[in-house]
Parts: sequence; structure tokens; C-alpha cells
Amino acid sequence: KIQTSTFLSLLTPAFQVIKDRPVIPILASAFIDFQDGLVSVTGSNGEAYVTKTAPGTFGRCTFCVDRPFFKFVGSLPEQEITLEVGENKVKVSHNSGHCPFEAFPPGEYNVIPSPSEDIIMTISSNTLKDAVHMVLPFKTKEDEFAYFGSNIRLQPLDGRYAAVTYDKKTNCVASYFFDEPIKQPIILTPGIILAIQNLPDNM
Repeated sequence: KIQTSTFLSLLTPAFQVIKDRPVIPILASAFIDFQDGLVSVTGSNGEAYVTKTAPGTFGRCTFCVDRPFFKFVGSLPEQEITLEVGENKVKVSHNSGHCPFEAFPPGEYNVIPSPSEDIIMTISSNTLKDAVHMVLPFKTKEDEFAYFGSNIRLQPLDGRYAAVTYDKKTNCVASYFFDEPIKQPIILTPGIILAIQNLPDNM
């Protein structure tokens, strides 16, 4: 349960950052995280992000919602609402009834740090070249609607680290595991992939 005014104070900054038609489909949504007495809402445009947090008493769950959800919450008068999260759905119960909305799994929500947050990671050229070589054949055709398909991601996966390719629906197509740790997901765009392929060995 949460007050509409509190929820809107978190949702509004997130959706001010989110673009109406982002190249990355999941970035049309805000990431909502109810954990340990806090609720946080994150919005990203692929270059910068904003996260707002408020205290409360909540169950533990994470999900993503799109702009219609935000607009509906904004249309409600001040009151306490209840959110019930199920498989791909979130139900908003309010004083006059309830309404269901789509809820998207958060697994592929890609929050890219703002330029002020420099994160330095070291990984060998051999590992990068091996990772790209193993998954590149499974990379889908490049087009503006296939962000995940046209790139390779380096990310934690199943307790390890992996290079991963996705199809247009962000389903994992191929993965290659390696031992060198990474601090956060890294997007390898076509230009970066080409540069990696031309790196000398043992760097």
C-alpha cells in the first residue's frame, strides 16, 4: 500500500527522463523496486537515469510499468492505493475499484550510469575477443528496433559472468561464460565489437 502523492513523487521524475519512443523498448518503462521498507522508482533514457526512494512498509517485489500506469496514478485523487503484482500484471486497487496494467519483468532493465558516475573495469583483450568470437554469429540483423539483437552484452549471469546476445524480444539466444569479474552490464555496440576484434592479444 502507498499514498498516491508519495507514489507520484517517485514516478514523476522517472517519467520525465523516459523518452516516449526509446530505441530500447524496455526503457519506455520505469523500474519499481519494493525492498526492505523502501520503494524506489528508476527511469532511464539510455544515457542518464534518475532514481527516487521513499520509506514505507511493503512486500518484496520488482517490476516495470509504462506511461499509462503513471498517467492513471496521476489521475487519482489523494488516497491510499494497493498494488497487487502477478505474472505480467499489476492491479491497482483504489477507493472506487481496481484496474489492471501490464507489468514487465525487470531482468532486462538496463540502467546506464550518468556521466558523473565513472566506473573503471579491467578485462583482458583475450577474454573480450573470445567472448565476441563465440556469440557474434548469433547476433541478429541490425535495425533500429533491435537494440538487444544488434549488440552484445557483458553481464552477470547465473552467478557467473557472460557475453550474451538477445533476439528482438530480449530472449537470450547465445551466451559465453568467462571468469573475469565485471561490476555492471556493459553494452558492446557494433563499433565497439569491431574495435575488440582488432585488439592485439594479451593486453
